[in-house]
Amino acid sequence: MILTFKENVRLICQEVKEVFVKKVIIVVGVLFLFAAAPVTADLTVKYNSASPYTAMTVTSTGIDAAVITGQYKLDVQGDVGDIIGAPGIVKAVCIDLWDWASTSARSYALKPLDQTPDTGAGPMGPVRAGYLATLLDTYWDQDDWSSLASRTFNLGGGSASYSANRVAAAVQSAAWEIVDEFNTDTTGPGGDTVVPTGWDVKTGLFRVSGNTTVENLANAMLSNVVAIGPSSFSNYRGLSNSTDASHYQDYVVRVPPPPVPAPAAVLLGMLGLSVAGLKLRKYA
Repeated sequence: MILTFKENVRLICQEVKEVFVKKVIIVVGVLFLFAAAPVTADLTVKYNSASPYTAMTVTSTGIDAAVITGQYKLDVQGDVGDIIGAPGIVKAVCIDLWDWASTSARSYALKPLDQTPDTGAGPMGPVRAGYLATLLDTYWDQDDWSSLASRTFNLGGGSASYSANRVAAAVQSAAWEIVDEFNTDTTGPGGDTVVPTGWDVKTGLFRVSGNTTVENLANAMLSNVVAIGPSSFSNYRGLSNSTDASHYQDYVVRVPPPPVPAPAAVLLGMLGLSVAGLKLRKYA
């Protein structure tokens, strides 16, 4: 049988479409498997220093202690995954008031943020992780609050600038409030999803004291976080130590934002090819 030119074109387009559909299905399936895999890694972490920070008194579950409150700097080595700054000195925020920071290298695991901190202080669950991400997205400055804009707030008497030490301490205090306040779930991943409507670092089971400016800044941040609502926490991970008997302190660290899925471009191309095929069929 002799086919016309239009019929030949139509058959070729149909074959190309079938090949594209099969390949797209395979690619999407493989990428879905990778996306569904848990983010874990064995690595070592040790406390290096803190900067900027302010010494504050922290109260939690009836225990008072003077602690370094601000941005932590950790020496992260080994299988570091995609942690920004690693291997080497990594900037972090503490999410675990129950344990101590170790100045010796300890084995840690890199986990999804909502699955940290370890049992005893967490896990925080996806709701708290979303609010923590909003706090960090809005107020955790990657340049150590060196810019004036990152240190300018209106606490009710007009805009004013504050020191990096005070702002960093406020971010850390607010992070502890989000993770720790009324979070008593120790049953495993999922955490306590009951989020207080009025976070306040001056009252409740968790409190900070010792610097009124830090306290007011933290509460202003928390008020704005509640107004914004929870955000995606895909560009943050939890560093968790649950293997040592002492259960050393857990932290949140930055990772790059997830890339735009590659299949999207392929699917758009397939859509265009489908439209072209329909047009050829119309004129065949």
